[in-house]
Amino acid sequence: MEAFRNVADTLNAIENDAQNLRALTIANNATQTSLKSIKRQYHLGSVSYLQLLVAEQQTYQIEMSTIDAQAQRLIDSVLLYQATGGGF
Repeated sequence: MEAFRNVADTLNAIENDAQNLRALTIANNATQTSLKSIKRQYHLGSVSYLQLLVAEQQTYQIEMSTIDAQAQRLIDSVLLYQATGGGF
């Protein structure tokens, strides 16, 4: 019974990982687009250097969160493999 619970829990974790990764990917795409726009505006002189730095920081934070989510999904995939008896 415990084995089935472990598999179910791991499958739920992978589903949550997928949803989180989708949301972060959308956010990452949005911040990349925003950063490109702010860079153009900075080169034209319509935004400050501080605004550019803030946009870069936000972009890098989302990128790191996306990488973390990808890593967590891989970890949960390994846990699923183990829960189903793989590796023995």
